[in-house]
Amino acid sequence: NFTNLFPTGNFQYTYKANHSLSVRYDGKTIQPTIGQLQQLRNNNNPLNEYIGNPFLKQSFRHNTAINHNSYNFLKDLWSYQSININITENAITNSILIADNGKRITQPVNTNGNISANGYMGMGKKIKQFDLDFGLGLQFNYAKFNEIVNYKTNGNKNSNVSFSVNFRKSKTKLYEINLENN
Repeated sequence: NFTNLFPTGNFQYTYKANHSLSVRYDGKTIQPTIGQLQQLRNNNNPLNEYIGNPFLKQSFRHNTAINHNSYNFLKDLWSYQSININITENAITNSILIADNGKRITQPVNTNGNISANGYMGMGKKIKQFDLDFGLGLQFNYAKFNEIVNYKTNGNKNSNVSFSVNFRKSKTKLYEINLENN
């Protein structure tokens, strides 16, 4: 038996015209599949066996996002910032046992420590002499995912950062040209 629960909350604060801050939270349950729960051994490939786990618990994913936006009409200046974080409790991942003869036995298990985060920020300004919008941006991503290999937790980590420069020129109902490099 599993209980589905989907809590959510959102808060937005506009502290002056065209300037806002928002915070959002979403929670979500993730049930194991029938294939993950069935204890039947799948040995179609003798070197790669899969065993279900009837003791799996449901996972719960927490997602939190914080966003900020601002725009100054007089200076034609804008900025934005955002960060998103996902944490999964009791994540359903794999436990892999590799025998000396190369045989792999895989079984789903619950683990903790799975997290992902990403964020971006940027700012821009209209260059009036050329009737051109100019912008700069920065983005990052990070993820950590745990598996178990030969009874030891294996944390796979991935991260990257990118920087962008953007030029945009447009005439209403005629054209829009956008050039961006990351």
